[in-house]
Amino acid sequence: MQDDHDQTTTIAPLKEDNFGQKTKHAVLIVMTGPTAGQTINLEARDHWELGRSTDADIVLQESSVSRNHCRLHFLGNDEWKAEDLKSSNGTFLNGERVTESKLANGDRLQLGSATVLKFVLQDEQEVAFQKELYESATKDSLTGLFSKRYFLEHLDVEFNFHRRTNKPLSIVMSDIDHFKKVNDIYGHLAGDFVLKEIGRILLNVLRRGDVGGRYGGEEMVFLLRETPLLGARTFSERLRVLIESHSFIYEGKKIPVTISLGAATFTQENHKTPGELIKSADAFLYKAKKAGRNRSYCLIDS
Repeated sequence: MQDDHDQTTTIAPLKEDNFGQKTKHAVLIVMTGPTAGQTINLEARDHWELGRSTDADIVLQESSVSRNHCRLHFLGNDEWKAEDLKSSNGTFLNGERVTESKLANGDRLQLGSATVLKFVLQDEQEVAFQKELYESATKDSLTGLFSKRYFLEHLDVEFNFHRRTNKPLSIVMSDIDHFKKVNDIYGHLAGDFVLKEIGRILLNVLRRGDVGGRYGGEEMVFLLRETPLLGARTFSERLRVLIESHSFIYEGKKIPVTISLGAATFTQENHKTPGELIKSADAFLYKAKKAGRNRSYCLIDS
């Protein structure tokens, strides 16, 4: 007779090929920078372009990486090759500069002076485990946005690059209006539901290369690369309208939800540090709240 306290855990077997071997997947693991630990499954497409451009398939933030730096090509039978796209600072394979080269399991691919990626063949369990490790270290489990720590590390890199190149960098701060009332009237589980829904909506509108983070409590923050103030204002207003028009229904009850937002854009004269840029966006968020909430606010509106 089985003891009532006995527990049996069943683990699904890994997929195998016709010869009983575990199926391996080609992946890139980011080894350096704010996204260290991120795993990219290469099998989603036959070629990948890597670079700083927001149009790249894999956006890399380090300043020595060219906008269109390197391309990976699938050759068949688990084989891939790397091709340098006439980058300024070069593509290196295991320390040797290359223009084109096949990749082997465990190879280290360096783009520019500091961005290192590792090419590996992993089975499904290894891929899933790597992804879980990365997300638990960098993401907020409730909203799906990045953690405050990750966001600030990422902002440091982007701020230095945009200051050096004098390109526009915008920050948008947002806060859920009267969120305490949501918790008080509908309960904390309903509050968690609202945060989760807002996180899902926000992730759907962010461009590739932009970053959204949970800054604390019901406050969220967004980094918009190479975006002037007018673009940040448009982004803020779009978010505001999306949240206001969304139906938040929890246990059959509709919860009214709106957000207030403040946007600021980096200028050489007013922002010497990333913290000063955050402070500017937060000041405009305060003005949006003071003006009645459910609105976006920036320097243009002053």
